[in-house]
Amino acid sequence: MFFKRIVALKSLALQAYNMTGPYKIWIILIVMISLVTPAIDAALMLIAIPFLQDLFGSDGDLPTFFAWGKGIYDGLNPGDDPIWVVLVLLLLMIQARIVDACQTSLVLWANARILTFIRLTITENVLSARFGLIDRMELGALRQIIASEASRVVQAVSDITRFVSRILAISAKCVLLVYLSPILTLIFVALAILFFPIKIFDSRCISRWSQISIDSALKFMDRLNETLSGIQQVKLQNRQEEFLINLREKSVQENVNMAKARILNSWEPAIILVVGLACIAGVVGANRAMEFIDLGILVGFLTLTYRTLPDITAAAQAANSILQNQPSVTHTARFFNLGAAQQEIENGLLVDPDEIDEVRIENVSLSYVEDTRILDRINFSARRGELIAIVGPSGAGKTSILHLLLSMYQPDSGEIFIGKHAITDVNPTSLRNCVGLVSQDVHVFNNNIREVIRGGDKSLSDDDVVAAAKEAKADQFIQNLPEGYDTIVGERGGQLSGGQSQRVFLAQILARGTPVIILDEATSSLDEDTSTKVLHSLERSRRDKILIVITHKIDQIKNADRIYYIEDGRISASGTYEILSSECAGFRKLIDKTPNLAPRDTTITESANHS
Repeated sequence: MFFKRIVALKSLALQAYNMTGPYKIWIILIVMISLVTPAIDAALMLIAIPFLQDLFGSDGDLPTFFAWGKGIYDGLNPGDDPIWVVLVLLLLMIQARIVDACQTSLVLWANARILTFIRLTITENVLSARFGLIDRMELGALRQIIASEASRVVQAVSDITRFVSRILAISAKCVLLVYLSPILTLIFVALAILFFPIKIFDSRCISRWSQISIDSALKFMDRLNETLSGIQQVKLQNRQEEFLINLREKSVQENVNMAKARILNSWEPAIILVVGLACIAGVVGANRAMEFIDLGILVGFLTLTYRTLPDITAAAQAANSILQNQPSVTHTARFFNLGAAQQEIENGLLVDPDEIDEVRIENVSLSYVEDTRILDRINFSARRGELIAIVGPSGAGKTSILHLLLSMYQPDSGEIFIGKHAITDVNPTSLRNCVGLVSQDVHVFNNNIREVIRGGDKSLSDDDVVAAAKEAKADQFIQNLPEGYDTIVGERGGQLSGGQSQRVFLAQILARGTPVIILDEATSSLDEDTSTKVLHSLERSRRDKILIVITHKIDQIKNADRIYYIEDGRISASGTYEILSSECAGFRKLIDKTPNLAPRDTTITESANHS
């Protein structure tokens, strides 16, 4: 069991060390600096032991290494005046503290940069990950990993450095102890081995409790995220107490188990001290019975032994802390080490938006989950200047077609083309510069409206922003706001209504000038009059666009160039409104469900002609 723990510790240390990136050299430097302290300890003992022999009036033979120290001691102690010896010893102790301070400073410096590196690497991996992986991510857990677990990984790295440093210090001091008395060193080590079963037991407990604590913390964050995002429904359904009980249970599991692990870890120094003193007492008893070394050397041996105890304590605590942070290292490594297969391609063709004259799907099938077809042999096309509509019952696969057009998922079979190029050959960034999506639930970032419409494109002038807002029928309500285009929209556009957010986001897409515009229930939050005006505006500008619309408002697509009716993942019919209304039973059902369906003479195109 002990050796399994050693193997686990080694594996965990390598996992954490590999996440330090360009700062690995700093970790090595810190470990190398730690070797200075044992060297200073050796110099201390080199002078201290002859000093102790003089102090206690003993004249036993010194080992060769310490015999050299005797010559140095005699040179510092002319006329039996120990003042210079004391000053040198004090100077060496001060140097040891300075080295410790330098090492601690380097550790803190490296930790800060490693933490930033890990967080940015995880964020970059998530931003470049395939959409399928993002959809499966638990966002609450991801926030917990970036905000908290990454810090524990850095703590694990720091503990690894401390553990290795202390082990090196212990090894160096043991060499000195062997020089002083191999037999007493053997007795000391034999007595210390009795501590191992206690160490194995508390390591297992700490590891288990830490795992429970981390798992509970991740579940707590997921539940808290769900509660806060749906707080309106929680209050409307009077479920506050239910959610509080659930959150309290997960919080208690996290904090109680973490407290147990930390309490057990805090007792370890006391345990080591008691065991160490017991070992020292055993050494003293053995020497008194057998007289292995004289009193001066014995005092030096015990002094060095006692100075070794803090290193043993620090190494044991570092090992416990590493094991305690094992769940954090494992969870963080999952996102830190996202492979190339889980990320979008970074290269690929760069497409000129002006060359995009057609979007085409040929015999495409898609499964989100193995053996569960979402789309089955879909064929679809849309050309520049066309208004294409996709309709069908909920869950039929309409939005999945859009996911394919945006290269959010890769089809199981078939080909998707944008212009003359297969989407799989096109750089994702270039593709999304050609395709703009406005969905039912838009995410508006917290900024002023002007910058939201600009969408990070600094080349767009204020006039371009206003022109796009007018085309999206957003200019009027923006001008009526107290700060106009300088109005801050709030987190997720919280200061705007749903319809206002949709129009602002549509203005952003129009400002980008993408040749392909996809509207996925994009006017769902608008009243009928505003919705008609928005679509009317897009209708007039569609000459140089490919406009694809998914909507339940059948009256607004009566003059679409082509309507695709999709059901159970298959396109069962396509054609104009007149053809589908007479030949497709499913489409007629959608018409029957549409209240106050507009007559033929009130469609968008004809109202445009009247205007």
